[in-house]
Amino acid sequence: MQRLSFVRFYNKKCDITADWQFLMQVLFQFKKSFTYIDKIISVYDMHGISSNPENKKKITEEKVRFMKEKFKKPPLLLLKSIIYFRENYRRIKSIPFRINRMLTSITNNQ
Repeated sequence: MQRLSFVRFYNKKCDITADWQFLMQVLFQFKKSFTYIDKIISVYDMHGISSNPENKKKITEEKVRFMKEKFKKPPLLLLKSIIYFRENYRRIKSIPFRINRMLTSITNNQ
């Protein structure tokens, strides 16, 4: 496994989108790829600052500011990710609930 030597690019000053910004830089600025792993490696807390609908405007502002600073011409996938999240927020928000329901069902049937 290759060590990410560009970890120093993680922006701790952004309240909400630091993880997203780091991922976008890795994918688009440094042209790195990722591999899908069919395993839960993280659990997302849907009660955090980035899940609060009241923060959607601030999230969008942080992402737009990041794109203007880091990319002369923002990658299309980057823009689509913002649009997808905004359009599918409710569905994305329900994913942890659906996973828990599925795991409970599997556990109860064993």
